[in-house]
Amino acid sequence: MSAEEAKDQSPSNSEIKIVVVGSGGVGKTAITTRFVKSIFSDEYDPTIEDFYQKQVEVEGHAAILEILDTAGNEQFKMMRDLYLGNSDAYVVVYSIVAQSTFLEVPNLLEDIKRIKPDRKAAPAILVGNKCDLPDSEREVPMEDGKNTALKYDCMFREVSAKANIGITEVFTDLSKNLVIERGKVSGKAKSEGGSGCCTLL
Repeated sequence: MSAEEAKDQSPSNSEIKIVVVGSGGVGKTAITTRFVKSIFSDEYDPTIEDFYQKQVEVEGHAAILEILDTAGNEQFKMMRDLYLGNSDAYVVVYSIVAQSTFLEVPNLLEDIKRIKPDRKAAPAILVGNKCDLPDSEREVPMEDGKNTALKYDCMFREVSAKANIGITEVFTDLSKNLVIERGKVSGKAKSEGGSGCCTLL
């Protein structure tokens, strides 16, 4: 193996493909751009499909996050299996002030479970956005979000893209779980006499 090949297989060059899904208007783009670019816009401009990259440090290793921000309309639903199948990790977003967006969550999580049944190898996080808004506007209790996440074996956070609450943790939580799991598989391959080159897709 050449030095260049060894470099490509190193955990420090890990690429993690993350897809952000949810109903229209829940703040998928706001969450993504807040994390990647540290910016926030109040204007709602329906997304067709946007792709972002950001390098982060996870468990002492550099990882490149490739984040796909998807549309929340019927057109996207036709492409859902393709997007989900090509991703390593999932951010499922709803608005805590819109019950209708939470009702879509089980469908999304069922699709992820069907396409990627191993939650450790393909982690998901359920995200309730707009937690900065007054309790009087809340339509989805935090407990409902927690229970749904527990049912589908995924992580959970309530965040605010506008107030920048919990945004970084959404992506670092996902990345950490995936890097740890990949490390376990890589270590197992080495202990069994393998080359240590493992891909979890």
